[in-house]
Amino acid sequence: MGYRTWMRYFTPSAVHRRLGLVCLGVGLQHGVLPVVGPRVLDHYVAVVVSKGRPRP
Repeated sequence: MGYRTWMRYFTPSAVHRRLGLVCLGVGLQHGVLPVVGPRVLDHYVAVVVSKGRPRP
């Protein structure tokens, strides 16, 4: 399977921000991904891993 990816970033309105929880971006990645980190984010993040295995 070749590496393919898509990402979409959002700019929530003030109305959405007042709700207290907004989605800033979504995406999907397949294939062997580069190692990222360590890093510190100034917001919460959710990551869903649907399948895979740890690197040896």
